[in-house]
Amino acid sequence: MIEKNLGLDIGISSLGWAVIKYDKELSKKNDFSNNEVIKSGVRLFTQAENPKTKESLALPRRLARGARRVIKRKARRLKAIKLLCIKYLNLSEDDMFSKTNSIFNAKNRKDIWQLRDKALKRELTNIELSRVLIHIAKRRGYKSNRKVDELENSEGKKVLFAIKNNQNLLNNYSTIGQAIYQSTKKSHIRRNKKDDYNHSISRLMLENEISIIFEKQRLFKDTKINDEFIKKYIDLFSKQKDFASVDKMVGYCTLEGKKEKRAAKATYSAEKFVTLTKLINTKIINSKGKERTFSKDELNQVLLLCKQKENPTYLNIKEIINLEENSHFKGVDLYKIDKKTGEVTKTKTKFDNAFKAFHKLRKLVEKKLSKIHWLNLSRDKKILNEIATIFSYHKSDEKIKIELEKVNFEFLNKEEKKILIDTFIENYPGHDSLFSVT
Repeated sequence: MIEKNLGLDIGISSLGWAVIKYDKELSKKNDFSNNEVIKSGVRLFTQAENPKTKESLALPRRLARGARRVIKRKARRLKAIKLLCIKYLNLSEDDMFSKTNSIFNAKNRKDIWQLRDKALKRELTNIELSRVLIHIAKRRGYKSNRKVDELENSEGKKVLFAIKNNQNLLNNYSTIGQAIYQSTKKSHIRRNKKDDYNHSISRLMLENEISIIFEKQRLFKDTKINDEFIKKYIDLFSKQKDFASVDKMVGYCTLEGKKEKRAAKATYSAEKFVTLTKLINTKIINSKGKERTFSKDELNQVLLLCKQKENPTYLNIKEIINLEENSHFKGVDLYKIDKKTGEVTKTKTKFDNAFKAFHKLRKLVEKKLSKIHWLNLSRDKKILNEIATIFSYHKSDEKIKIELEKVNFEFLNKEEKKILIDTFIENYPGHDSLFSVT
């Protein structure tokens, strides 16, 4: 029975196609002589990205949409805090919301940064306390969902470095508000400017300042500050929508059907699958010019080599499978060729295996615990898959920690498990790519 099949290869800037004549009966008998490509071609089109920066054309719209959401949530938060001040600090709606007579545009009002300093030294009036609490809530400081990802980003590094420097100011002051006021009396520069992150502060610094202000005001016999008011304010100040996990968005494997979801790119199973695919597609040509593929034993030997050595070369592979001297890998030069001169260099050609996350985990475990611990962990493929899946699905350190604590590390005691989880969160980046594996 002869069939005509249409094959499509859809890329981001091209669409390849081919119509194939396929003899089903003969192909079952491994006779492919009657199969042929009837016609093929490719359609090219402009890639949907900025040619200079290589960024998506949808990026400006996405950033604008994100900014609108941030502004909307901030306005909602400040309104809720203002209503809280009206209820507990005996202020009127005009005090909070009037465009002409509110406490925020009153004449001869004191510098807000000075009030944040005075809040530690004397009892504030209701109006002064409201201004301080709303001022702190306007800009809540920097809070990273995944610190390890920020460390890989140039701007993130600058922000974290500035926060660390500003943290040192607290050695001489009680709160970050007091530190900023006292250290900028002359310059009055208290906010970041373009490409200047020197005044960056963390969310935790502000949370500590809020706690200290409430504590001090209570010591000054401020009866209007009760536990209910403090709790509601801190809840409003700290409220933040967590990054949604993507586990519900993951589709099912095209090969397994509804039994299995698609595997994360960093899982052991996926990395093994990709490495095996590369090896299976690599042809060996013997001294007589005949082609063959790796045998099952040879594949297992090379897989073991890739797990033992992060960047094995084709020479390493040739040695480990005891390949004949006159045999070689099709299309592969054992030593790199200089593109300019065409001469053979002394640099050995590396085999691009897929065990990237595997070796990243290995280095972390061996560094923080020991090689024995890694040996025990690497034997349990299920746990390796679980760890990579957790980092692929979840986007915040808090959620990742919760999920890692559910993993059954049988070979670890409680202290070792805590060390390992903290190490993973601090050093192991997330993995977004998902794809099908068998």
